[in-house]
Amino acid sequence: MAGKKGMYMPPKSAEWRANHSLTMKGNSNHKGFKHTAKAKLKVSIANKGKVCYWKGKHLPPELILKRSNSRRGTPAWNKGKITVGKELSALRHSTKRRGLGNEALNTPIKNYEAHHIDREHVVFIPKWLHRSIWHSLNKPDTMKKINMNIAYWILIGGYDGI
Repeated sequence: MAGKKGMYMPPKSAEWRANHSLTMKGNSNHKGFKHTAKAKLKVSIANKGKVCYWKGKHLPPELILKRSNSRRGTPAWNKGKITVGKELSALRHSTKRRGLGNEALNTPIKNYEAHHIDREHVVFIPKWLHRSIWHSLNKPDTMKKINMNIAYWILIGGYDGI
């Protein structure tokens, strides 16, 4: 019988195989391991009356809804509250990563998004206005279009806090 790289390995004797099988019985890495009938009985007696934590539970629909809502976006305990601080923190992190300034020209309001009119200054505008025109600071023509729309929105009285 040949082993690795053509090395000669003598055939295994029946005695060696029986001994090796006994030593591997307690090893969890041994894929051929099977419980004896006595061990199976022991395990079943130990587990008598135990139920898996996910089986046999019938939760009321209100609790299921509460748990699913708690995992979506804003936590259930924070639904309906203004989270401007959290949004500002995310904005600061993002602008620092992208190498932009975050000097605000107006005060943030819920459901408003931050728009960089240049690399340093930020103005808070409604989400619908911010997403009305696709824009990038690297493309002057798109920035000119959206900044004109923002200026017009401010002039017609859309926001009086600037």
